[in-house]
Amino acid sequence: MRTRSRLLLTFLILILAISLPGLATSFANRTAASSISRTILLVLPAFTLAIACILVWFAWRDVLGTLLKLHESARAIARGDFAIATMSRAQDEFGDFARTFDNMRVDLAQATLAIHEVDDDRAVTRERYKVLFESTHDLIFSMKPNLQITNANPAAHQVLGLARDTLPGKNFFDIIFLDPARSMAPVLLMGELAHFIERRAPMARRISFVRADGTETAEFDVRLEFLNIQGSDEVTARAVPILVDPLVPSLVSETLEFNLESDILLVDNLANRISRNLLRYADEDATFGMSLGVREMLINAIEHGNLGITYEEKTQAMQSDKYMQLLRERTRDTRFSRRRVKIEYAMSAKEVTYNITDEGDGFDHKALKERGMPDTGASHGRGILITNDIFDEMIYNEKGNSVYLVKRFSEQGK
Repeated sequence: MRTRSRLLLTFLILILAISLPGLATSFANRTAASSISRTILLVLPAFTLAIACILVWFAWRDVLGTLLKLHESARAIARGDFAIATMSRAQDEFGDFARTFDNMRVDLAQATLAIHEVDDDRAVTRERYKVLFESTHDLIFSMKPNLQITNANPAAHQVLGLARDTLPGKNFFDIIFLDPARSMAPVLLMGELAHFIERRAPMARRISFVRADGTETAEFDVRLEFLNIQGSDEVTARAVPILVDPLVPSLVSETLEFNLESDILLVDNLANRISRNLLRYADEDATFGMSLGVREMLINAIEHGNLGITYEEKTQAMQSDKYMQLLRERTRDTRFSRRRVKIEYAMSAKEVTYNITDEGDGFDHKALKERGMPDTGASHGRGILITNDIFDEMIYNEKGNSVYLVKRFSEQGK
């Protein structure tokens, strides 16, 4: 029975029950009924009212039962118990509501279970991350987009010789070791980091860090990348100790050739690539020196060769802090943008050779020899001096746009 029908039936029964006593009394007073008839007429309304109450109870018991079950189920849900169902069989609006409530209870129970599972997964993930972050030997840094460190793991503090939680607040650039022998290192590194922040593309390079006492750490392979965490941009850096390639002891010879675009930010990566296997025949110090010399020659080939930047132009740009701007302007200039640097590298048990050729106009290397090497105290221009001291031979072609470097290995390194 629908709710509207119940309401109508209840209303009619109540009207009848209320009206009967008055009607019976009026009828008894107007008629000469016997005492028995008068008694029946007086009892009949009470009997009718009792029947009305019974009918009303039967008409509303399903509704009351449904409401009580809904109340019990709602209180159970509030306690986190989703097991109590209403199980209403009423075919009225209350029954429909009870069944809808039951479906909601089931959906809510499933959603709560899923939330608990997600919370459990998050707890496990947090624990795993904590173990990885705290236990790894890799150096891990979390930073703001401006590279200000917000967090660093214990390995980072230990390698840098710093007390726990003293790295947050420092800038990542300030903990990088800058070799005083490489005058262009700070400028190039700043350029690479600025390029990384601008493009927000992952960046990888080899970096040494500076310890609390000012000494240099070993080199690390460092990868920086932007992450968006809950709508906020962060930078993560992971520094991995450089492992010796297990195949290096088996290496006999190696020959490589590159055709490098005039992007000075690629110099470090290329210099590392064509010097990393020198450990097969040379010690770490000699390998570092040759890598440094090759790096200086690559910079010269790009700057002074392909991009045509003079010593005076570079000096002025560095003094005004516009060196990277000058490089960008030259690489966009159609006169220089298509120029490349050709690098030929060959290593054997006897020696390693590098032939570095740019597409510039060259320079008067003979006059350079006659007037001597550049001032060692200058802010730049020492690349030729450094390279000449490291390699056994340093030979320019007639034009001065190609240099041939030779380093012979000793018998002990073979």
